[in-house]
Amino acid sequence: MSQTLLAVAALAAFSLLGLQQLRARAHSDRADAAGVLRAAAADVAAEELAGLRAVPFDEALKGAGPFDDPAALTPFVPSTGFAPDAPGDDLDDFDGRVADVRVALADDSVTFAVTTEVRYALADGSDAPAGAPTRYKRATVTAAPVGTGGVLADPVRLSELLSCASPCVW
Repeated sequence: MSQTLLAVAALAAFSLLGLQQLRARAHSDRADAAGVLRAAAADVAAEELAGLRAVPFDEALKGAGPFDDPAALTPFVPSTGFAPDAPGDDLDDFDGRVADVRVALADDSVTFAVTTEVRYALADGSDAPAGAPTRYKRATVTAAPVGTGGVLADPVRLSELLSCASPCVW
């Protein structure tokens, strides 16, 4: 009888040890998957920011410059966003953009929901939005994986301060 109890206790101890090892391995695999997704999301957001850098700062600056009055820039209304102008030809046209980007990973592919926000920014580089047009716009890109079962809970957010540069002389 005591040998049976000892055998059952040993079996239970080995089963618990095996379960703990499996749990640790699953946690490690989940952390690895989250790291891969985080890196892919950062790449997607960085590519979007690189594309925004190539877009003109403002439609008003396409003509001859220099410009000495910030009132010439596209106005921004906090409740509705930037005033409408020709689509896709300057930074503010990308404010509110939502796109799905599919990325091939090792043996699968993942779709990222990518959102873009553009706001006038203060010269000090703070995250606080400016209340009126300035020489700076902050572009913020958020990339979040879609349908990954919560492996990456927090989206990746990249932000960059873009400048009007030499055309703006105020």
